[in-house]
Amino acid sequence: MLGNPMFFKKLPPKMYVTLIYTNILKFMITILKRLLKLVLPQKILHIISDMFQMIYQKGNYGIIFDPTYNEDGLITYHVCSFMDDPLFVKAYNLGKQTGSWPNNDIRWRAYVACWVKQKILFVRYFLRNS
Repeated sequence: MLGNPMFFKKLPPKMYVTLIYTNILKFMITILKRLLKLVLPQKILHIISDMFQMIYQKGNYGIIFDPTYNEDGLITYHVCSFMDDPLFVKAYNLGKQTGSWPNNDIRWRAYVACWVKQKILFVRYFLRNS
């Protein structure tokens, strides 16, 4: 079920845990399906099945435990070094004080906007001086 054990030695520990819990989740979903088939009418089962297929495509789901970033509809366990950049943190806090986005944090969107602006300034500088 989990494949070759040598494969897991090459993975980071968090990914290994994610794969194990994904397999446990698949097992639990299988048991839940069997139990529901015993107690629910076929028509209701089709409605539930259609609902789940709309939520996720078959095989494209997983669980990320201990994410490094989980805000604004984005979740990851990758390195998020932008959150430790003092220049970005200062700019983000100044922007947040304006009250432009009162209910949630949009650090990733703000970082992407700053990154794009930085690249545009570099290209302008390069074009002017070449």
